[in-house]
Amino acid sequence: MNENLIDVLIFIYENYMDTESQPQDQILLEEELSKAGFEIEEIRKAFDWLDELAWRQGAITEAASSTRQSSRIFTASEQQRIDLETRGMLLYLEQSGLL
Repeated sequence: MNENLIDVLIFIYENYMDTESQPQDQILLEEELSKAGFEIEEIRKAFDWLDELAWRQGAITEAASSTRQSSRIFTASEQQRIDLETRGMLLYLEQSGLL
């Protein structure tokens, strides 16, 4: 992330996140940011970053809301036959809901 992108994010936070004066849509906000002197490329990068952040937050929230009550425990025999990396992959697949 470069300095200009961070400046755009700080501007958005300082002017819209802590106040009640929020623009109705992204196009209006882009226009206001452009008038404030930010380049359109940096503005779009900031929106992309915020979209990615929102998507990841949603994925984390969804994963946390799934209530798994059990976990796979490998026996000593299984631990001898299945290496640590493979067990990790199996655990990841299980936690992802694929297994």
